[in-house]
Amino acid sequence: MGIPNSKYKEQTSFSDRIQESNRIKSKHPGRVPVVVERYQGWSGEQLPELKRSKFIIKECFTMGHLMSMVREQMELRSDQQMFLFCGRSEIPPTAVPLSHIYSRYKDEDGFLYIQYAGESAFG
Repeated sequence: MGIPNSKYKEQTSFSDRIQESNRIKSKHPGRVPVVVERYQGWSGEQLPELKRSKFIIKECFTMGHLMSMVREQMELRSDQQMFLFCGRSEIPPTAVPLSHIYSRYKDEDGFLYIQYAGESAFG
């Protein structure tokens, strides 16, 4: 279940993505290959682009851990809210381990695609 409008998918061929995800999974057992990108077309606050979009994250990490990592990399202020989306714009619970999210939402190329969007907490 991929996300629409993924820059990584547009820039990398399907066979290269499969090859890379397989390499990551064999070299890093117990970890999940994740692509995190800004949600295109969001009418709320535009958060900055991440410097890098690919991550190799431990299966036991939760969506909350991932959100903290992304917020830290973007250096978001406390008044900036961020939402993470999987699949077709579903917001998964923050306490769920990435292994569960991966098994439900992984793309056919072996990557888990997550998009983020923001909203000002105080209007």
